[in-house]
Amino acid sequence: MPKYHVRFLKGPNMTLRLYHEAIEEADSFEEVLKRHTDWPIQVAWDDRAATAWNPGTSMYYQEMWEAALVPDSAHLPLVGAWKQGE
Repeated sequence: MPKYHVRFLKGPNMTLRLYHEAIEEADSFEEVLKRHTDWPIQVAWDDRAATAWNPGTSMYYQEMWEAALVPDSAHLPLVGAWKQGE
């Protein structure tokens, strides 16, 4: 079963903050993101990532769930590898 690096970010565009981060297993991006939200899901053209953005936010303030496919060759743990502002 595929693994996904799932994150929840929110805040003003230039200072988004990470509020949740986990590695989860699911059959699809839709399945893993629907565990957390009912916002519309957009899958990237290369099928390696997907986002679910809060449709009630503006271009200046965002709330979003993000999932990235974890390749089989990845060295876990990826959780905590994302750093604010980099």
